[in-house]
Amino acid sequence: MSKAIMLCSFTVLVCISVSQSAEVTLPKKNFNPLALEEMMLGFIAENNLPGASVAVAYQGKVVFAAGFGYAELPGEKNGNRGVPAAPSSLYRIASISKPITSIAIMQLVEKKKLNLTDKVTDIIKFDPLLEGDAKPDMRWKEITVAQLLSHTGGFDRAKSFDPMFKSVQIAKAFNKPAPASKEDVIRYMMGKKLDFNPGERFAYSNLGFCLLGRVIEKVSNQTYNDYVAENIFKPLGINEIKPGKSLASNRHPNEVVYYPPNPSKGNSVFPPYEPVDI
Repeated sequence: MSKAIMLCSFTVLVCISVSQSAEVTLPKKNFNPLALEEMMLGFIAENNLPGASVAVAYQGKVVFAAGFGYAELPGEKNGNRGVPAAPSSLYRIASISKPITSIAIMQLVEKKKLNLTDKVTDIIKFDPLLEGDAKPDMRWKEITVAQLLSHTGGFDRAKSFDPMFKSVQIAKAFNKPAPASKEDVIRYMMGKKLDFNPGERFAYSNLGFCLLGRVIEKVSNQTYNDYVAENIFKPLGINEIKPGKSLASNRHPNEVVYYPPNPSKGNSVFPPYEPVDI
């Protein structure tokens, strides 16, 4: 990506667990590790990727895990040796984190702490940033939790823009250093008109899940990270999952390095201000 990026809802890092049960063995039919390795090497070459990690699970256990290529390309920082990708390499799962947010919301619904018909602005009370002679779009008050879950809240990035990729612009509007905070992203967008009436149609929305993240925090009285760690990951025995950071300097140990498709247009990281959880 050529522009600075911030994902408000939750960006997580995952690695492949290679713990196996001694009694689980590879299936003798329909699985060829060498063929998988050949396929992965071809995929990396075809798509010009630095590296990748892959795992195969059988009967609920990981029976094959391997890294291919590099987690960090050869360069001055690593003595031009590079860092090989491994099963323990951490990768960002990006929008695959949306189901995690959805599970958290539905848990709160099951606990009767939240209703799907609740109006979002009744839960999170942020003041909109109104620029110039702009007036609040009263349709914001109609948006429900269910509409955010179903991407029908009224946001259409194809018609306007995706604020998750406008963090520098939004920070400037508040006269603050980038990256913009989650609250500021929401306040900025609350000062803009919706792209369509809530519930009218579907349009994929990152902003909607940024809002849901704040709903979770308000209703649970916990940070998003703490809530999902305690109520989703811990019961599942998932330990190797971490929140992503905005700054390259705050990269987690074993986290892969990300490279922009076109380096001449800049890196997808922020200048070294304060570290920010995204």
